Amino acid sequence: MKLRLRRWISKYPETLPASFIAVCFVYFFTRHSGIGISPDSVMYASAAGHLRSHFSFTDFNGMPLVDFPAGYPAWLALFSLIFPGSLLSMAPWLNGALFIGILFLTHLIWKEQNKKTGIFSVLFLLLLACSPCLIEVYTMLWSETVFLFLILLFLVILKYYFETPSPGNLGLLVLVAAIAFVT
Repeated sequence: MKLRLRRWISKYPETLPASFIAVCFVYFFTRHSGIGISPDSVMYASAAGHLRSHFSFTDFNGMPLVDFPAGYPAWLALFSLIFPGSLLSMAPWLNGALFIGILFLTHLIWKEQNKKTGIFSVLFLLLLACSPCLIEVYTMLWSETVFLFLILLFLVILKYYFETPSPGNLGLLVLVAAIAFVT
């Protein structure tokens, strides 16, 4: 694990400052009162709790979850099974990891388009990490956090599929698109 982390850091050092700043923003905005909650967040959190405990997609009223896609509550339920504890206390860590994933995938796309990386890619990633729109999204319990990550992952896998077409790569592409569709 340490070897993989060192290899990743040495291969993509431009993402480190922006990732650190992004995680700091998520931490500082959520440390006092926790992750941001909206009416959608209540539906997602209650559906994830019911999915984890009763294996049913129901909201806080016990009614079936029909107004919202089921992918994000399933993602939250899976996350809460892997990391036991309060979902609302663990959500900032999940969003911080997804924010780092956004920056990493953006950097991959940037490197493919601009062969010369350096100070401009660092500045671009820092600009993304300090974006008020992204900071707002990643400090809330919203499905957009996973959706943005999956869209960028889809673009990276799509480029990889066009370079080396195979049934396995197509299957991976379809899987990511399907998960993004229900999120």
